[in-house]
Amino acid sequence: MGLLSLAPLGGCKKDKPPPPVGVPPPQGAASSDELSTGLGQARALAEGLSPTSTKWTRVVVLDDRRAILTGSVTTETVALSTEDAGKTWRSLRNERDARAIWSFGADGTVVLASFARGGARDVSNATVETVRLLFAAPEAPALTAPTPLFPTQKGPATGLLQAELALPAVLAPDSAALIAEEAPRKPVIIYGGKPGVDAVPALKLPPGEKIIPVPYGRPPTLLSIKGRDLMMRPFPLAGKPLEAPKKVFGSAPVPLHFFGSFAPLSVDVTSTR
Repeated sequence: MGLLSLAPLGGCKKDKPPPPVGVPPPQGAASSDELSTGLGQARALAEGLSPTSTKWTRVVVLDDRRAILTGSVTTETVALSTEDAGKTWRSLRNERDARAIWSFGADGTVVLASFARGGARDVSNATVETVRLLFAAPEAPALTAPTPLFPTQKGPATGLLQAELALPAVLAPDSAALIAEEAPRKPVIIYGGKPGVDAVPALKLPPGEKIIPVPYGRPPTLLSIKGRDLMMRPFPLAGKPLEAPKKVFGSAPVPLHFFGSFAPLSVDVTSTR
């Protein structure tokens, strides 16, 4: 049996070869926008997200797809966040005051606490004249206008704020709080919100407990030491009462100075109303 061969009658244009399949570089090697590591493929950040001289100081992982990096340069503080495991990034930037501390809610809300001291750039052992809060919703492209926490805080606004440990507790998309002292050994919680949110009085905390000045977890938990026991309670929302604490069972006694050893700096915060 013969074979029948059919040839095209007209001219034929040669098909283009398919594009080459992207092959990641071997471990330890890099291309212009990708780096191969033992943990997986690292991608380069898009130009313009942050200055190349940014000093990155903190990484917060919210879940398997959401993470936030924070850092600063001489004149700016920067936070980069991703909602899709690093495929795309959002950049939040603000002028850097004497100190800038970022905090994050479980829903992705970003809060920046910005401290200033009469134009000075350093808050070490100095009187802080203003504390401002700035918010950004999970999808917002920029921070809100700053809300002054001092000196417009309703109620007593003079006391001690441990600036190094002044991590805002993110309570809602429009509410955050800081732990301070209206006088030595008289701890309070001070609240602030987005522009337009009414101020609420500071909440006094029990003097018989040694309050840990850093909120724990998301949603935030208020920790304290009573006697030799570690206690915990939900971080109170603005305008809500303080719940009774519960003992953290199975925890060994922890000296309070352990928590202060991370940042022993105390800073006066004085209202000039």
